[in-house]
Parts: sequence; structure tokens; C-alpha cells
Amino acid sequence: MCGIIRVHKEPYVRGENLFRLAYETGISGDFPPMRPIPMVLGPDRCVLTRWGWPDYKPGKIKTHARSETANHLSTWRDAWESRRGVVPVAGWDDGGWTVASPGAHLAVLWIEAEDGPRLAILTQDGGPYADRIERFPCPLTQAGALAWLAGGDLRGQVTNLRVTGKGGQQTIFDA
Repeated sequence: MCGIIRVHKEPYVRGENLFRLAYETGISGDFPPMRPIPMVLGPDRCVLTRWGWPDYKPGKIKTHARSETANHLSTWRDAWESRRGVVPVAGWDDGGWTVASPGAHLAVLWIEAEDGPRLAILTQDGGPYADRIERFPCPLTQAGALAWLAGGDLRGQVTNLRVTGKGGQQTIFDA
């Protein structure tokens, strides 16, 4: 699962409202867990949050939630119903693999913690990459992100990915 999220330094498409909101925060670059990151909550609402859902074990965090089961598990169920967000990204790094998904928005769940909003990234099965990457985030198109924020399903909303390995090997996954 991803260890670094790469946020655009400028809007991918200047007309895309969700990217504009995140860009206006002035925050871009690479984000490991617990660093403040822009999260879009709706067409006109963006907040700074931290990547890392508080765990029931003191000092521990959860960084990911399985998209296949999150709506059924008590940890994630309330957020699935009422606290959805997206993080506009350029890509992410995952165990030596770089995944580029320009113009994508990662589907996230969030919670209001003692120190402010915290998020967990929704993940999906690695599909054709399962031999290299067991799970990866759910990158959505702009339309898919808006549907997700409005309570829609993730199925059929995932955008294309370009995966580059340590040796420069590239693969395209058409969702």
C-alpha cells in the first residue's frame, strides 16, 4: 500500500474545481503519513487534514481501509456513510513502485480527531499488479470523485494508472 502520496504543485487541469481547491492551500509535494495534506470534501470545500486514522491502540494509526469491506466494519461504517473526501494527486510510491495517475483523486474516509481531521485512504485489490503490489489506492476521475463525495459507489470510477518499477519498467492499467 502506498507510503508516499504525491500532490500536484499546480492544478493538473486549471478548470478542474477540485484541484483548484487543493492548489489554493499552497501545499504540494510528497506526503508521508501524519503530514498535513489538502482534502476536498465537496465542490467548494477543502480542509487540511492528516493522513492517519487514530487506532484504538495508543500511538498507532491506520493509514488504509479496504474498499471492499469498509462499509461493513464498525471502524469505518459511519465515515463511509457521512464523511467522505478525496485527495487530488499526481501519484504515489508503493514499495519501490511509482504509480502515476495525473488528474486522479484518491478516495478517502475521514474522522474528526482531537487534533483535527484525519483520513484513511481507501484501497483496492492489486488486480493485474497483485504479484508486485498487493493493494493500491482507489484513484478516481473528476466525475468519479464528485460521485463518491455525493454518496455514490466506487465501482467503475477508477481511472487509468502508469506503474514504473525500480528498473524503469512501465505498465499501463486501464481501469
